[in-house]
Amino acid sequence: MPISIKPIDVPNGHRILVTSDIHGHGALLENLLDQAGFSDDDMLFILGDLIEKGPDNLASLRYVMELAKRRNVEVIMGNVDLLRMQMVESLSKDTCEKFYEYCCMAHRRWGSSIFEDMAAELGVDMDSPSKALSLKAPLLENFQKEWDFLRSLPDILETRNYIFVHGGLPTEDLESLKGRDRRQVLKLDNFMGAGLCFEKYIVAGHWPVNVYNDRILQHNPIINRRQRIISIDGGCGLSRGGQLNLVIIPGIEEGRDPLLAAPEWGCAGGHISYPPRAPIMPPPVSALTCQDISEISFISCDQLPLFRAMSSQKASADPISLHFLNGTIRLLEEGKEFSLVEHVDSGRKLEVLSSLIYNQGDRLVCTGFTDYRLPVETGDLLSLMEQTSRGYFVKKNGVCGWYQGELRQETPS
Repeated sequence: MPISIKPIDVPNGHRILVTSDIHGHGALLENLLDQAGFSDDDMLFILGDLIEKGPDNLASLRYVMELAKRRNVEVIMGNVDLLRMQMVESLSKDTCEKFYEYCCMAHRRWGSSIFEDMAAELGVDMDSPSKALSLKAPLLENFQKEWDFLRSLPDILETRNYIFVHGGLPTEDLESLKGRDRRQVLKLDNFMGAGLCFEKYIVAGHWPVNVYNDRILQHNPIINRRQRIISIDGGCGLSRGGQLNLVIIPGIEEGRDPLLAAPEWGCAGGHISYPPRAPIMPPPVSALTCQDISEISFISCDQLPLFRAMSSQKASADPISLHFLNGTIRLLEEGKEFSLVEHVDSGRKLEVLSSLIYNQGDRLVCTGFTDYRLPVETGDLLSLMEQTSRGYFVKKNGVCGWYQGELRQETPS
């Protein structure tokens, strides 16, 4: 299936709202669009990975399909969307066992899969490889609208000032990409880490932003001005601290682009987006040019409970963040709640949550962990990920870390 490119004309003055990697969390998207006041005067771009890794895959897909009926909504393909479509189309006696094993894994990790959701709507329990094989025709026939919608999605949206893609671009020469395998732009891992630079800004999802930083575990969008890349995947559905991000680019007037004034990284809505793989801590928020970056903003949403901090604390120095690229460890002392490990890349010894340690092939890894103690002021809102005997593992404005004070749960308004 060759790469498909769709040119889009964005009228002057119209906001562009961009999200990606919904992963079966359509309710979060609906929440964000309500917060943003999405209207017919905006353009909404959804950059793929609509399904899987979430609890409501079929419902989320149908919600996006309804949105896509509007003239001001554009949706592109994600690598997960393509792979799941290919999985059901290639289902056979030779692949049914692997297909069934995937469905079982998805149920254990995320509560469901697009295939299980469809089978449930048909009133069928997919409880064996043979049952999965027998469901191929019903899944394709009864959900033809859903599969046809996915098949129709383009891979790249090009506007006057921006290019939107799920994974990334190996080149800005879009003409040279025509006819190539679409997987080259749907699954371009570590896109920003490749060092490519562009004339137009490239807005991409796919690669969770937390992987671009070895020091701070954060899920906010990154604006890399040197490379002209905006990375927006907040890791929704992938980790406890993951969030769905919605980037809001204000209406572009003739000859003026708000991003041209943006610093290499900055704050949006009071949040900090750190530079990729930062060797040193970025400057504090007060040192950033907030009035410039405030022209492009973002909002985020997750399903974590909110608490109010009852005391303040200072940030710790020299933090480390473990993710799936740098998470290889050696186990020194195993514990029930915390274990002492040596981080292979840095040689540092630290105590990590034992629940985050697992085997990956022949490696022992720990991912989604940081030893960072967050800077907190009394009254700050914190999203709780885990309560431990040594404090709370929380998220503040998209940044994850530890809080040792008391918390008071917020009551929903």
